[in-house]
Amino acid sequence: MPVASRKKSILVMESGSFKTFGGAVKDSHRLYVYLKSLGRYTVDFFADFSKFGEHYPISLDELYKTHYDLIIINSMRDVLLLKKYMPKNALTKTIYVDRGDIVYHYFMLHGSRMISHFAGIFPMSANRSDSMSKSIIKQTNSIVLKRARDFFSKGYGMYLFREMHKWLTCYIAINAEQEQRARKFFAHKTMVKYIPIAPHEEFTKLHIKKDFEGGIFIGRLEETQKRVSLLILGIKEVVRMHPELRGRELLRIYGTGPDEGYYKQLVKELTLEDSISFCGFALESRLLNAYNNAGFFVSSSYWEGLSRVFLEAMACGLPVLANTKNNRMIDYKKRKYLVRENQNGMVFEYGNMHDFAKKFYRLYSDKKLAERLGNNAQKLISKELNIKKMLASYKALISGLLS
Repeated sequence: MPVASRKKSILVMESGSFKTFGGAVKDSHRLYVYLKSLGRYTVDFFADFSKFGEHYPISLDELYKTHYDLIIINSMRDVLLLKKYMPKNALTKTIYVDRGDIVYHYFMLHGSRMISHFAGIFPMSANRSDSMSKSIIKQTNSIVLKRARDFFSKGYGMYLFREMHKWLTCYIAINAEQEQRARKFFAHKTMVKYIPIAPHEEFTKLHIKKDFEGGIFIGRLEETQKRVSLLILGIKEVVRMHPELRGRELLRIYGTGPDEGYYKQLVKELTLEDSISFCGFALESRLLNAYNNAGFFVSSSYWEGLSRVFLEAMACGLPVLANTKNNRMIDYKKRKYLVRENQNGMVFEYGNMHDFAKKFYRLYSDKKLAERLGNNAQKLISKELNIKKMLASYKALISGLLS
């Protein structure tokens, strides 16, 4: 009788789950579940979902002792852990999904070579890196020091990015601009694929009666990337331009983070307590209702890879008020952006509070416009950025790599 061939083995790594349970972590878990359902492969998951009642038994020691045919990594923390693994497993193929947009930072930060060289001289373990970051956060509320910490962190990430270059099989870009930068960086030495992320199936439009027609923000409350202070200043400008709105709730903020206290103090100082509500952390079931109960989504982030909350909001039928720095292309050749002015949302000039206020007011005051843009946003997600297409792309890629 013929001997049955061994199933190829896959490991999905998500070290980020040891710290938080965000959208990227859920993506990794969704891919893990999907690959297991195919029945073609032996699939393991290196993650920590114990606080959510799920347990995955692969320990760090077991990881270093086990050979996998393919490892899918999702963060620089994963790369740090694999620095010890890859020299002994040269035949292992690897996929890196760049949800953190490290290739963007590589090209944008011109001083990165010096910092990443410094990081290479003093390599850190994942635990040491985390403990240093937490120590700095606890010791100060200084925005300057937080940005310095972020700059060093990105520099160290770039050092790991170059280390990964030595053994990476395939780089996954989640937006079209990433794909173009990655092709320049890897110069045909590594396969580059463009697979945009997609909202999970549960995010959809609900036909419920809304009690709030204003803007909603969902995300981490920190200033380095999210720049929530600009949203607060933008609402101040909205009220200044339209004093009849004073006292009305205009913005709901969902999330927690290191700068939450700073933002609440800023709202108090600007006497915007009636205009801006802080709603705390919310799991998906509550977020679904939060999206569907709002008029539109707003963001002031300094950068985004391809913002998951944009996609979730659009899937729920909301238009997005994005800015010129966080609105990513989904088709490079056609210069097609995710959010298109007066088609499925609006785009304001980053840092321009007058422009923000003008477009915020249009979405708030013109319900028919907001509904039309929201319907177009939902159609875009349904047609082009749905999870079935995303998983099918991974299936085809992995099948080719392991054939």
